[in-house]
Amino acid sequence: MRKKKQQEIEQEALSSEAMPKENAAAADETASPRKKRHILAKILCALAATLVWVYAVNLESTDFERTFAGVPVIVDGVAQLNAENEMSVISGYDNVVDVIVSGKKSEVLAMTGEEIRVSVDVSGLTAAGKFPLPVKVDLPENFTAVNEAQLSAEIYVDVDTTREIPVRITRLAHIVSTSYTLGEPTLSVEQVTVTGPAQVLELIDCAALEIDLGNVVTATTIVGAPILQDAKGGRISNPYVRCDTGEITVNIPVTQRKQIKLTAVYAAPELADHWIAEILPDTVEVTGDPMLLANLTEVPVYVIDEKAKEGEYVVSAIELPVGVTVAEDEAKAVYVRLRHSVG
Repeated sequence: MRKKKQQEIEQEALSSEAMPKENAAAADETASPRKKRHILAKILCALAATLVWVYAVNLESTDFERTFAGVPVIVDGVAQLNAENEMSVISGYDNVVDVIVSGKKSEVLAMTGEEIRVSVDVSGLTAAGKFPLPVKVDLPENFTAVNEAQLSAEIYVDVDTTREIPVRITRLAHIVSTSYTLGEPTLSVEQVTVTGPAQVLELIDCAALEIDLGNVVTATTIVGAPILQDAKGGRISNPYVRCDTGEITVNIPVTQRKQIKLTAVYAAPELADHWIAEILPDTVEVTGDPMLLANLTEVPVYVIDEKAKEGEYVVSAIELPVGVTVAEDEAKAVYVRLRHSVG
């Protein structure tokens, strides 16, 4: 019995010693995932920092290149070319080139084509012909045009000359009543003087006016800009052709035909009780501006006064308001038959 008791005591002692070890192992197992997560977070932060650094270095790189396509070439020295050599540019004023710009990536990406000025200088040319001229590229500070040395533009210059060009109305759009007639337009100038390259001036047929009157109700005055055209109606758009007239005034008369009554008038009201006037024809067709005819319904052709006598009289001219005339196909004479009234 005593031996069995001793064995139980020893067994309890062994169990007490094992419990701390088991508890420590369980604690280690709980702490292990936390350590792993902490290490992973540090790795991710380091990776993110590296990526940001690489992006920043790449963004501020000074050797980033970008191509700007279709940059227009400005022609400098035209005034000097004209003044010293009496020549002008025929073609080449519409040249464009592609410019490769180098610089910091962030700045190059923010750049616009308007910040690039590309030009050629024609002031040194002394003869007519076609010339490939070197291009100059002007950029903001800290930028470089990588391909500037390879760029050129072909410019064609010719001797300056002068021509007198007739003015023509090539389009006259309008809406007008059937009783109205548009008269022949009159121009403030019949021709204009143009100056520019001889070969271009040879192509000019006229200085055209394109007019849109809209709804016409009276005589109209309109101002238009002449457009230089060739014989087929194509526009001559060379910017180095100069015209001495920028605006031309066009006066367009409008006439209306209208029947008006012809009447006799009495010098005194009481004479109307004693005389009767018969007028042949009793109406006449007149023409004039619609505004003048608007309130015109009758015109007196004969005056009956105290010296009146019976008989037939001829009126050879009808007095009309200024600007109103008898229509061409109307009778020129008017007959007045004067007689006493009966009773």
